[in-house]
This record gives sequence, structure tokens and C-alpha cells, in this order.
Amino acid sequence: MAAEVRFEKVSFAYPGRPVFSALELSFPAGITCITGPSGLGKTTLLRLALGLERPSAGRVLAPVSRSAMFQEDRLLQGLNAADNICRLLPEIERSRAEQALMELLEDRQALNKPVWELSGGMSRRVALARAVLPRRELTVLDEPFSGLDRQTKLRAIEYIKRELSGLCVLAVTHDREDIGLLGAAELRLELQPGVLGTPQTCQDGE
Repeated sequence: MAAEVRFEKVSFAYPGRPVFSALELSFPAGITCITGPSGLGKTTLLRLALGLERPSAGRVLAPVSRSAMFQEDRLLQGLNAADNICRLLPEIERSRAEQALMELLEDRQALNKPVWELSGGMSRRVALARAVLPRRELTVLDEPFSGLDRQTKLRAIEYIKRELSGLCVLAVTHDREDIGLLGAAELRLELQPGVLGTPQTCQDGE
């Protein structure tokens, strides 16, 4: 399958709480930002795309080749930044991992420190490099810029745009500025009027 994700009449619910009903979506190659208030299913949408959740009805069609950056960094705290990438992704040469980390961290000394010694923002960038470096057909990024100052975020955005060009990227963000900076399409989740707790999807311009 090409770098595309399709939701075909997808329904999903957590116990006692419906999330999606007969959802029809298509995400082509390129970057799509998923926005909307908390609690409406943005992360759930990503998990369905990754195959970490299964719909109760309908189906999700997505590339087999997938990579993800979650809200939690999920790094091995005792290993340094490059080891966190190369241990999980043995196909990535160490020199390539270190080059990416130098671009994102801008601190050679940080490469040799165990992750637990890094700042929250640096750890976030290590997690980002780990998700981007494999260049999977589908890359999912859940709030990738949390904890980053503006200049660092701009550098991270340029890295994503360059390295994942032509692939399918789904990114959850709470900052609408990110949409323009990434040159992304937007999928906005909103509460459906009159149906408390049930989100609807709304594409910009519709």
C-alpha cells in the first residue's frame, strides 16, 4: 500500500464512552495535523492508525511500515541518546543517528550522556529523531513539540519536513501555528452539536 491511511466506517468506544462512529477519513502522503479540544480522540485516532487499537466496526487501512513518537518519550534512561536509537533500530548506522542528534540537540556532549541527565526538551528531541530516522511510510507524532522553545521547535519542524517528505505523517498538536509552519493539512475534531461526548471531524474549509 502507498503512503496513505484510510478509515472506512470506523467505530470505536472505550467502556461506557463512545469515541468514533462510522468514521470516514483519508490521509494521503504529506503532513496532517490533528487538532481539537482534549478528550475527543486525537490520540485514539493515532493508535487506530498504528494498529494499537482495533475498531469495533469498520476497518483502518494503513502501511505496514510505521513509526511513532508518543506523548511520553519512552527512552531507556540508562543509555545515551545514540544508543536509544541504535538499540531499537539496528538498521540505523550510528553515524547517521549521531548526525541527526547533533542537528536537533546542537550539543555534542549531550550525545554521550545517559538520557536521565538530559533536559526534558532534549529527551523530546531524542524521541523525535528515533521516530523520524527510519523514514517509515507512516509516521505518527503525538504532541512532538511539547517542552520545546520556539527556536528549537522551528529546527525540529524543518527536520521533519525534510526527512519525511513524500511520506504520510499524522501529528497531534494543540498549537495552531504548527499547522502553517509544517505546511500541513488540518483535521479538527469537534463535539457534535447535541450529542455530548461524541466527536465529529471537520476539515478546514468545509
